[in-house]
Amino acid sequence: MFRLPWTMSQVGMEQLVGLLSADEEKGLSDRASEAFEAWTRATADELDHLVAAAIKAGDGKPGELSAQILEFLTPADSTPGRAVKKGFDLAQQAVESLQAAASEDDRPAWVEFSNKLESFATFRYVDDVLGLDPAADLSLHELVNQAQALEPYRAVWATEGLGYYWTERTWDQGEPPSQLFAGETADKGMLALHAGMGLSMARRCLQDLDAGCAATEVQQQLHRFVALCRDNSQEGYTEVALEALGLIARSLHPDLVEPIDQQLSSIYPEILPYFWHGVGRGSYFLPFNLVPRLSSASRALEVLRREAPNEEAWSNALSGLAWPIILVNIRHPQIVEAFVAQHGDQLAATDAFASGAGSSIATWFDSTGGDPHLVRFCQHRSDSADDRRMQLWESQVREPCRKALKDYYPDLKKNHLLGNLFRYFSLDPPGMSKFGDPVLSTVPHATP
Repeated sequence: MFRLPWTMSQVGMEQLVGLLSADEEKGLSDRASEAFEAWTRATADELDHLVAAAIKAGDGKPGELSAQILEFLTPADSTPGRAVKKGFDLAQQAVESLQAAASEDDRPAWVEFSNKLESFATFRYVDDVLGLDPAADLSLHELVNQAQALEPYRAVWATEGLGYYWTERTWDQGEPPSQLFAGETADKGMLALHAGMGLSMARRCLQDLDAGCAATEVQQQLHRFVALCRDNSQEGYTEVALEALGLIARSLHPDLVEPIDQQLSSIYPEILPYFWHGVGRGSYFLPFNLVPRLSSASRALEVLRREAPNEEAWSNALSGLAWPIILVNIRHPQIVEAFVAQHGDQLAATDAFASGAGSSIATWFDSTGGDPHLVRFCQHRSDSADDRRMQLWESQVREPCRKALKDYYPDLKKNHLLGNLFRYFSLDPPGMSKFGDPVLSTVPHATP
């Protein structure tokens, strides 16, 4: 906390000097934007670590002072969580106003920022979104039905939020979850529920680890996490919960990504693809990447290329990054198209992003049954006069989505292998052999 303001002041002064001596042909607004972007890039890592620490602290039980502050600021008929949700609502209203006032070139960045706020707030504060009474004795089936009754975009994030909420509620009762979703038979929403459950379990297992912890401590928590995922998942969905480890590690414990990778390589190498897929997903939501003026996905791409220790990790991370880029912005395919056009050469060098595009759309289809947002996204065609841009959209997004829905999803569903969507796989040639057996059958038993 002491280093961040100092870094900001130093870089800020350098950028101010540069701003005053910049090319006078540029307007003040453009020069200020360039200075702001340079400053945010320079402080990105500090900001990510600082906000991650704040989120981890905020997820715990409030201390005496913070509890008094919350009591003072929160109405008696509201909870701290709902107060924070109101803050997200206000922020989104402000963003929508800025979006309306932005120039045509800047508007997509504000739309993307608004999408992030809406998806995260719906997930994290699903109890407020659904108006849940903590004292009400509702079954998971009833809660899922409430979530599925929402508009399709919010329904997916709310269902994932229910997975997290249901698991956290069990933790708060003083016992680790057991057989939580193992007996559930819901037609829709199981992928989202398991994803939310995995996030809760990963957060709980990593919360007491830090960068200086011993390798044995990391191993112990990994054994615990894997055992929890095995015990609480329905057949074919264990991998979905396991993948959440990478997202939580990259978002809240960036210093643990490398130690976890090393330990998994030794004790659970079959889980590594899912872990790095989760790291890719998590990189999109890093605090720095929320800055609307910047291309958050572009910065996430740079971070992943730098951090991936080998090509297998890179392929899975890039496939994972495709998920939030597409699903958070599924209502606005132009945002995805712009990213693909900007990084076409890098994406075309591998089929990892295309794989992630197809698997993410298959996951969305499984959760919604084919809602209007998905249909419009899959039918979208670039209206650009640039042939290269049109070809990139077809090869990196549209055709992989068609293949995934037509050639892969039906077989995965039939054979209870949907969890395999949560890692990189080659789209060619088609066939079930490349998926192998579920990770559940190869992971040795461990005690939670």
